Amino acid sequence: MARKNPGQAPELPDSGTKIRNADNTWTEYVTQVREYKLITPLFGGGVEPGEADPVTVIRASEVRGHLRFWWRATRGGQFGGKLADMKAAEDVLWGSASTKNGGGPSLVQVEVNALNFGRPEIVYAVNRYANNGNPVPDHQKKSQAPEYVSFPLQPKREETEIGWKSKPIMLDIAFTVTLRFPVETKYRDADWKIEPEINAACKAWEAFGGIGARTRRGFGALSLEKINNEEVKKYWPSSQPNACAQWVNDILKTCTGEWDSNIPHLSPQVKFAVTRKPDSATKVWGDLVSAFKNFRGQVDDVPYRKRDLQAINRLLAAKGSRESIKDFQRATLGLPLIYQNLKNVYANGHRVETITLQGGSKTQQRFASPLILRPLACQNDKFLGLAILLDGSSLPNDLVLDGYDAIIETSDATELNVATAFINSL
Repeated sequence: MARKNPGQAPELPDSGTKIRNADNTWTEYVTQVREYKLITPLFGGGVEPGEADPVTVIRASEVRGHLRFWWRATRGGQFGGKLADMKAAEDVLWGSASTKNGGGPSLVQVEVNALNFGRPEIVYAVNRYANNGNPVPDHQKKSQAPEYVSFPLQPKREETEIGWKSKPIMLDIAFTVTLRFPVETKYRDADWKIEPEINAACKAWEAFGGIGARTRRGFGALSLEKINNEEVKKYWPSSQPNACAQWVNDILKTCTGEWDSNIPHLSPQVKFAVTRKPDSATKVWGDLVSAFKNFRGQVDDVPYRKRDLQAINRLLAAKGSRESIKDFQRATLGLPLIYQNLKNVYANGHRVETITLQGGSKTQQRFASPLILRPLACQNDKFLGLAILLDGSSLPNDLVLDGYDAIIETSDATELNVATAFINSL
């Protein structure tokens, strides 16, 4: 897509426009222009991993992907848990690759126009030597990104030299998303109203999602500013925590039905918490991340960090060892899990300083965290922190310590309530 001037008006027709079809019938279309700004930095999102796109800082294909996910999470329950039926409807709405058996373009046209391309910020830089004489990367004190969730920006060991700087994150981005779609379409011999499907996906994306990478840890969080040039701040949640929680509940109440067991989704039963004190987006995000860091580091309480280290020692002591997921409870918060600066851990007589816990198969090495942490824009220019737990996420069948003959069984994972324990702690 060619870069457009900031503020350039969309070229799509207004709602109510009718288009003549090839068979001489007419289809009425809806056009929505949604204006957003980012309340947290954009991490990545471009063609190159970890970098924003230098031409189209927000890409239409990326927006479509996020909306597709949140449609599945909010509206995928209307198919009675039948994965094939949900996928067929998803492909009609959002498009699929064309094959001899079908497929084709999305019913929803997506156009993105930048209003503000943002400004770069460096999160890590190497400007000094440690006491041992080695150059050391420092988290920049003025950075808006919490250190604990921006670790992927740190340099590799071979890159750590004086003068190195991390890839930048982007601040103060604003853009519009223009959505154009038919009022209804024929699907399985019935009239399917499209606007409720789109509105549900947009509402969840705006409340719980974001744009770019690491959105589940708060990067790229959205604030909806206008719809078709109408200000919508009056519809934002109250900055009073109980009223904000009710606003979230009202969204979740609309996410009903039955999903396939492996589809991450929302429902009226999902666990969530909002922080108790409104503040700036950066402050509530940082406080939420700090609470999560402290929780994950608990030694003698859930998620029992001590058990991880003890189990790693047992697994490396004998080939072909097996352990229970109950000794690696932090795995339920996302994989891969990298253990660094280990002490008194040995394998084959050699000290192990770093080890990675991941899925056992090549296709399931990663596990997306079901826990979302982000600031939420509220009325009166205040923000609250939100932690919410998606339903429908399952660990791989087996986990491994990368490079070692050891297996962690995950059959007992459903008995663990690690993310729920964190939300309760808030």
